[in-house]
Amino acid sequence: MKSPRTWIVIVDAHAARFFERLAPGSSVVERPELALTAPPRAPERGRAPRVQESVGPARHRIEARTPPRVAHERAFLEKVAQQLGSYAEADAFDQIIISAPARAAGLLKPALPRAVNAKLKDVWIKDLVHEGAPDIERRLNDR
Repeated sequence: MKSPRTWIVIVDAHAARFFERLAPGSSVVERPELALTAPPRAPERGRAPRVQESVGPARHRIEARTPPRVAHERAFLEKVAQQLGSYAEADAFDQIIISAPARAAGLLKPALPRAVNAKLKDVWIKDLVHEGAPDIERRLNDR
């Protein structure tokens, strides 16, 4: 029987790093060629729309339904989910573990395609973007 290839994807709102373990007990290797980085957020332009008060000369600013920062994060995480979907359909991995902070995990999980969800082994609610392969390997061995 073939050993399962496990991908560990470490994601936050600005970056996605990919690690691979070819067999249980083998070492974890980073795959830097797959890494994704969010493009810089475009600056907000102009003033927010205004509304006239029904009585008197007062005017009030209308807030956007979704803050621009959250919309930028959501767009990046949807791009990550789409990329994972294409890798899952190409059978690049047999199992996948995703690690993300709570907010990013909450935005990423609903965006994951069925092909990824079928191979999803675990979700770690931790911000591990700055950890290296030995640290990820140690965390895998602890579980």
